[in-house]
Amino acid sequence: MAILAACAVVGYILGQKLPLPGSQIFIPMVVSAAAYLAGFVEGRPPAEIIAVAQVVIGGAIGARFVGLDLRKTARPIILGVISALGMLALATTFAYVAAPILGLPMYALLLALSPGGLAEMSLIALALDVDTAFVATMHLVRIILIVTLAPIFFRAMGWKANPNQP
Repeated sequence: MAILAACAVVGYILGQKLPLPGSQIFIPMVVSAAAYLAGFVEGRPPAEIIAVAQVVIGGAIGARFVGLDLRKTARPIILGVISALGMLALATTFAYVAAPILGLPMYALLLALSPGGLAEMSLIALALDVDTAFVATMHLVRIILIVTLAPIFFRAMGWKANPNQP
């Protein structure tokens, strides 16, 4: 546990210095993966630590909503739920079709393709004993594709970040 704690601290510090999306969670995972590959660590963290991490991340996300007026945010929340359900339906369909072709368990592919944050989905994978490296890699690839391709798409469509700018 001490080695994993050191990996978390070193990875977090390195992650703060890198301008990558999700680097503060991804880099500690890379550092801990290196510790596992080098044979310094075996097994997985205790369920209690995973549960505490989920509560801390959930609390941090929930704290961002303090002070919001529910009446003003009802429409975005409803649209977000509809969007998430649509993405989940697409992920489920793709996982169902692609899992046998790729030789992967459907539940692992579904978790890797489901909408959600890198940290949250990685914790869920860890809690469900799904290949965490696979799930994290798939979500990181998704984030990188969105960050790199979205601006190109928006420029091609003629959309601007601020319509008042020339």
